[in-house]
Amino acid sequence: MRISDRTNSFSFNWKRPFLKTANILHLLKPARFTAPDRHLLLFRNFIILSLAASVILLGVAAYQSWSLDTTVLLWYILAFILPFEFFLLALYSHFLYTRCKLKTLDQTQELGLFLYSTITAVSMAIDAKEQIEYGNILKVRDVSLVLAENHPQKHRLDRDGVAIAALVHDIGKLAVPEGILNKPGGLTESEVAIVKRHAEIGADLLETVPFPPPVTMAVRHHHERWEGGGYPSGISAEKIPLEARILAVADAYVSLRSSRPFRPPMDPEKARKIILEGDGILYDPTVVNVFREHVAVIESIIIRNISENGSTLLEKVKEGLESNNTGQKHDISLVFSNISFPHREMQAEFEITRNMAKTLSLKETFNILVTWIKRFVPYTSCVVYRFDSERDSLKARHVEGRSKILMGDISIPLGKGVSGQVALDLKPRFGIPPKPDFPPEKEITGLKDCLVVPMVAQGETESIKSPAEPGLIGVIALYADEEDFYTLEHLKLMSVIAQHAAMAINNSIIHSETREDAFTDSLTGLPNIRFFKASIDNEIHRAQRLNYPINFLMMDLDDFKAVNDVYGHQEGDRILVEIGELLKEQFRKSDICIRYGGDEFLAILPGVGTDTAELTMERINSIFAETIFRAANGDPLKVGISIGSSSYPGDGSSPEVLLETADRDMYRNKKEKRETNRTYRQASITPSNHEDDKDNPPEQ
Repeated sequence: MRISDRTNSFSFNWKRPFLKTANILHLLKPARFTAPDRHLLLFRNFIILSLAASVILLGVAAYQSWSLDTTVLLWYILAFILPFEFFLLALYSHFLYTRCKLKTLDQTQELGLFLYSTITAVSMAIDAKEQIEYGNILKVRDVSLVLAENHPQKHRLDRDGVAIAALVHDIGKLAVPEGILNKPGGLTESEVAIVKRHAEIGADLLETVPFPPPVTMAVRHHHERWEGGGYPSGISAEKIPLEARILAVADAYVSLRSSRPFRPPMDPEKARKIILEGDGILYDPTVVNVFREHVAVIESIIIRNISENGSTLLEKVKEGLESNNTGQKHDISLVFSNISFPHREMQAEFEITRNMAKTLSLKETFNILVTWIKRFVPYTSCVVYRFDSERDSLKARHVEGRSKILMGDISIPLGKGVSGQVALDLKPRFGIPPKPDFPPEKEITGLKDCLVVPMVAQGETESIKSPAEPGLIGVIALYADEEDFYTLEHLKLMSVIAQHAAMAINNSIIHSETREDAFTDSLTGLPNIRFFKASIDNEIHRAQRLNYPINFLMMDLDDFKAVNDVYGHQEGDRILVEIGELLKEQFRKSDICIRYGGDEFLAILPGVGTDTAELTMERINSIFAETIFRAANGDPLKVGISIGSSSYPGDGSSPEVLLETADRDMYRNKKEKRETNRTYRQASITPSNHEDDKDNPPEQ
């Protein structure tokens, strides 16, 4: 626009306003409104521009008001239109910003949900590795949130931070060997030290991700104690982050109420008592008080079925975020099962075969079988049927669970009922009502599903041409009180178990009581060298097939001949029995401790590597150094032990080579001990050891 003088008319460039407007519209693209301050500044400027334009244009029009030409009229029109245009632009900018903000919020929430579900999935995978119940980590999270939301200082807590910390608190267990995590017995000092590292390792790992500080601090310190002495830092009281104090109580209670490889779940009263006893000692008194007031809500979280009910987050994930482009959904519990099943299958085969191999008694074999089945495949009732070839029928030989007495004498003709049909065609079945298995007069009710698998001696399945053919041992029938309880995964596990159960039961049938005695040391009750020779080839073959190591420990008592010489062989035998019991306690249930002969013992450690074997040797040496045996007259007896080891496949693949290597290593250890003791005795002679020196002190 150009003004020449007061009396001349205006010359107006019509393109300029539209060019400016186009530039302004360019600035209003949604990408420009990522910062709220920029939007507010732009909105304010538009309002100021509209007011300024009105004042200027009205002023100019008033100044030229003496003239009535078209230019003056144009200025009056612009004085009202142009400010209105700026005002519309301001409203448009506000609309774009609001729409962009809502879209960004939705995207942020969706991204947060994805990230949160990813953290949950990883945490549940860690649970699967540790063979913990499905959904256990979600229980820790929900219990932590109950404690946090009802804590007097909840204003200090970040709810999302507490939830994330609860989900990832055990991520450091990725660095702990599975053999330690799933060890059925107690841990050694070295193994405990390894486990204690998981909190610090987990926190260090999380520090590589931009989590809020409370998350990493809670993970690092959730094993600290209120009075101090916890790990990793040993801090106490208020120095422990509040999130960590909450997580400590939640983790402890859920752990007590859950099954572990070394114990079943505790009942609610006992678990609650343990938590309350830690008030002011292990746990923050304020957190324990919140736990006490809301224990009913917490217990309801523990007993609920996570796989069915789930949490709000997991329901959203299952309903939407887990759907792919084709609309297919994936069940979280199925994913968890797929992660844990291969390990469970190997563990089932490993544990059951190891434990049943320890006995040739048919009764003990049945007891071991149904006990270990319960750990891997739940049941209401379990019946082991033996095949009677003379009567072509199945006879219940061992019953566990509900209706034990009623089922104890059941006889099922071959081809009749579910179990009889499985025995006839050797095809396992599940998902069928089990009523045909029970005679009407037994009045067995409440069982709605069954899983039945045949037991056939290995290598003889193809040779069975009729029910009377050798090879069919019987069937294992599991009964449940819920419809459609058993799944394909249960069937796979039971098929593996039945295969090894058939071998163990067949061996128990073949071997008579005298043969059984031949494989047992009559003095200590431990397996003897005959058992070792009969089973070692199968042990090595199984290790080769499943690709796991075996360690052999050869153990010899130091100078035990002196015990026999001084106290007699009868007393020496009694001490040997005690030593046998002591050694048996140092090994896992899956290990085999053998009396090799005289005062020599042999231990077979399946699935144990060299490092773990060395820890076991150290533990045994420490136990013998601390243990004092007593003779019949009360004299204290110290018995030392020398240990050598060999490892399959590292030191060889044949039993002879492995035993020779372990024996050579044991004598090397014995020689080192003798040299050490000789040096110690020479250096430790003092005047107090010689009574004559007291009466005849040396001349000055």
